[in-house]
Amino acid sequence: ECSQSYQRGAGGPRPAGCGERSSNIAAMLRHSAKSESLRVDLGLHLLLAACAAYAIGLLLGGRSLSWDEIEFLRATDAVRLGQIPYRDFYEHHTPLQWFLFAPVTALLDGSGVAAVLAMRWAQMPLWIGTLVLLRACMLQYTGNRTVAAIAIALLCSSSAFVHSAVEYRVDSVGTFFFVAFLYLLLRADGRRVTHLLAGLACGLAGLSNLRLGPLLAVAALLGAIYSPAERQWRWNGALPWMILGAGLAVAPVAA
Repeated sequence: ECSQSYQRGAGGPRPAGCGERSSNIAAMLRHSAKSESLRVDLGLHLLLAACAAYAIGLLLGGRSLSWDEIEFLRATDAVRLGQIPYRDFYEHHTPLQWFLFAPVTALLDGSGVAAVLAMRWAQMPLWIGTLVLLRACMLQYTGNRTVAAIAIALLCSSSAFVHSAVEYRVDSVGTFFFVAFLYLLLRADGRRVTHLLAGLACGLAGLSNLRLGPLLAVAALLGAIYSPAERQWRWNGALPWMILGAGLAVAPVAA
């Protein structure tokens, strides 16, 4: 009303009280936006808490064992006993997970249901780290905390994801290193050391889960022709350093 009378007006100073009224309206809008943001944050936190409670229930025995978990536990325990994958026993997956979790099997008694459940708990820090890195990737690229939180909440509310994540599988290690690879690519900004570390993470992801191979190859090629800092497609010289990093990761196992 103040603006309309002023625009029609008759010139001169703005009517008394208009400035204060506009300030009050602006303050009300800011308060409304803040309240809405708080409601969204509360809803997301409640959803994540419900997802965490559901996952804990599955970890405590709510999810039945799969044949793959028994197979992976036996491969891990074989490495603890000093056997070498492909030479002393055959397991078609790449073997990084067996080496990483072999010390955990030394703390277990037997290879029954309790041992598989313990291995499920042992890999949970990797999934937590994966979600933290995934959120960092989204913040790096979008800068929007709400969008990142919604994406994580949607992922964690997917039964297909949660049911697989709680099982002792090669996906936990492979996914962690793959997301670390993406995070390092987004943070590289032309730095050779970061590209080298990205290649190292890429190689470790492949050593964890061979099925990630095609995805890693495509991601590496895209990482070599896209500059996240400049948001444009161009050759950035990252590929040779990523190949070197991946070679450093694979060399000890190949030897």
